[in-house]
Amino acid sequence: MRPGAPAPALWRRDDVAVALGLALLALVLAAGNWLWRTDRLVYDFGLALWSRPVPDDVVIVAIDEASIDAIGRWPWKRSVHATLLERLAAAQPRAIGLDIVFSEEDPDPQQDRVLADALRKAAPVVMPVTGLPVPGEGIRVLEPVPLLRGAVRLGVSEPLVDDDGVLRRAFAEAGPPGRLFPHMATVLLHAGGQDVHPGLAYDRIDDLPQLPGWLRKGLFLIRYAAAPGAMRHVSYVDVLTGTVPVDQLRG
Repeated sequence: MRPGAPAPALWRRDDVAVALGLALLALVLAAGNWLWRTDRLVYDFGLALWSRPVPDDVVIVAIDEASIDAIGRWPWKRSVHATLLERLAAAQPRAIGLDIVFSEEDPDPQQDRVLADALRKAAPVVMPVTGLPVPGEGIRVLEPVPLLRGAVRLGVSEPLVDDDGVLRRAFAEAGPPGRLFPHMATVLLHAGGQDVHPGLAYDRIDDLPQLPGWLRKGLFLIRYAAAPGAMRHVSYVDVLTGTVPVDQLRG
């Protein structure tokens, strides 16, 4: 043994002590979810420092309290949505995202026919596909009924809300095995003649949170442009009644 070198037994005990200490630290961090908490704090802090102008070519037609008071309790007849789409089509927007699934046929077949006709005339329209967890069954895929599905483009809408109630992440693709759909926002962007920013980074890790019968690919962090409410909103009932000028929705 070289002069000054530690005794082999002591060296082994030190190694074991360090390994046990690191394992204990990892266990504490995992049990307390501290790594996730740290990631969340870093993300929130970075987002607060980063900003960009709110796009002026995006308008949210909101199903708000004023609209419910004026039109009546939800759900509304599909002919109501058809009328709204006709109003929007007159404004010639680049694309429309109708964030309602309509996964069941209307008891009145005419309602579906009227809505499908309005969807075709207002094209391009993007509608969502989502997954509904069903106990004992796994994930049930919800998508527009066939008559409506044939008149629109489809994109997945799956809010992945964190434990603190904040939506920070999304997936580039999700859906049942063998039938993945791109994110609804991506489809809407393409429908409007644009593409995803080349700087958008996808996480390629293999241990993404998966669900039985539902696959996810391309995890990415959402970079919000501004605080909630910063996007331009108009009331559903105001568009329906023509209170909102067509020029405000054009393009």
